[in-house]
Amino acid sequence: LAHVAARANARPTRTSRRGRAEQGATSAMRRHIAELMTKSWQEIPHYHVTKRLDLSAMSEQLAAYNEERTIAARVVPGAVLLAAAARAAATVPACNGWWRDGRFEPANGVALGVVLSLRTGGLIVPTIQHAETLTVAETMTRLTELVQRARQGRLRASDLAPASVTVTILGDLGADAMAGVIHP
Repeated sequence: LAHVAARANARPTRTSRRGRAEQGATSAMRRHIAELMTKSWQEIPHYHVTKRLDLSAMSEQLAAYNEERTIAARVVPGAVLLAAAARAAATVPACNGWWRDGRFEPANGVALGVVLSLRTGGLIVPTIQHAETLTVAETMTRLTELVQRARQGRLRASDLAPASVTVTILGDLGADAMAGVIHP
C-alpha cells in the first residue's frame, strides 16, 4: 500500500492550473483510498474464496436477450452478476449487513455497493438500495444511472448510503479473480 500512497502523491512535472487543481483533488482522493485500504487490512478479518463458474449458458441467454433489444436497452454480464449477488445476500442474511460496536448487524434489505473507478482517478462506491427486489433489467438501469451520475460528479446522498454488500466488477479489465478490501 505504500507504493499506492506514493503514486497518489506524485505530481506531474508540467501541468496547467486546471491540471494542478485536478491533480490535487485526485491526490487527496487517492490518499484517502490508501488510508481506508490500510485500515481495512489492519483492522478487519478477511478471508478469500475463489470458485470458477461456467457462465456459458448465462452468456448465451444474455446474447439472445440482447439481440432483441436496442443498444441502450441491452444488459451487460456485470448486471446479471450484481443481481445474483443481491439475491444471494438476501438468501444468506449472515453475509448482508455491517459489523458495528463489536457485533454483526444484519441489514433489512440489500444495499448493494458497486465499486466504480472514476475517469479522473479514484474509486467511489455508490449503492443500489433494495437490490434484491430488482430484475436483471432493472439492475442494469440502476447501474447505468449510477455510473452516469458518478462520472458527472452528480451522485445523490441516497446513492452514497452505506452498502450492506459491496461488489467489484473487474471483468472489463480481464481479471480472473480478485481479493476485495472491506470498507471500514
